[in-house]
Amino acid sequence: MKKIGSTIISVAVFIVAAFGAKYLLQSILSDGEEFNDQVLMEAASELNSTAPTMVDSETRLDSATASNNTFIYKYTLINYQKEDLDIEQVRNTIFPGIARGVCTTPELQVFREHGTTMKYNYYDLDGDFILSMEKDTKECP
Repeated sequence: MKKIGSTIISVAVFIVAAFGAKYLLQSILSDGEEFNDQVLMEAASELNSTAPTMVDSETRLDSATASNNTFIYKYTLINYQKEDLDIEQVRNTIFPGIARGVCTTPELQVFREHGTTMKYNYYDLDGDFILSMEKDTKECP
């Protein structure tokens, strides 16, 4: 089984997602709109207009969507096939950085203020689902 690149992936993915979401939501909410699924979908749509986007040498942001106060990112690990990965090792490598960032990154404050769940879905180079990770901002300290 291949070892996946350590926290470089989680940090790069998180930074791109956080900054993109912050500026998209700020521009939408500055028009006086109430924070709801429609606002999240507008932010996802704006993010999708620039996708796919390479966030590091291993990870491509393919799309985003939103539903039920959950913002969902779809990523592809472009150098890996699912059967070559230790899924728990991937989860253990990526999730701690994501969870920490969701709870502490200033750019995601608007999500924490509205109790939004952040969900990260990962697929392999063939498009096969690898794993999903989510962090409910209501669980942040």
